[in-house]
Amino acid sequence: MTSAADEDPAPEAGLRDRKKLATRARIHREAVALALTHGVDGVTVEGIATAADVAPRTFFNYFATKEDAFVGSDPATAERLAAAVVARPAAEGALTAVRHVLLDHLAALEADEEIWRMRRELAVREPALAARLAG
Repeated sequence: MTSAADEDPAPEAGLRDRKKLATRARIHREAVALALTHGVDGVTVEGIATAADVAPRTFFNYFATKEDAFVGSDPATAERLAAAVVARPAAEGALTAVRHVLLDHLAALEADEEIWRMRRELAVREPALAARLAG
């Protein structure tokens, strides 16, 4: 599951990467907000793009479908998490390294309480998205 949320850039991430993550998060937040207001079927990619202040083409640079934007998952998250595990101290066991990385990642996700509230509400309203939102 991702959201702006799902965006947990490493502290050393460059400006370009941070801007991309911010854009992805903004598109996701606007998609969820629109879905809560108009229902999933009442939302278009063009409407999401307009609300997020991006072009529809830019939307598709971040998400393949509007449903993906509602869920907000970032395919690069797994790669970032794996890199963070590898970057942990060598003396740390694998389980401990994974635990630390996942706890840090979850804490970053949890930091945006509003998007979590919105996503929970969307999951209740749209059962077809619930499993993906919980993923």
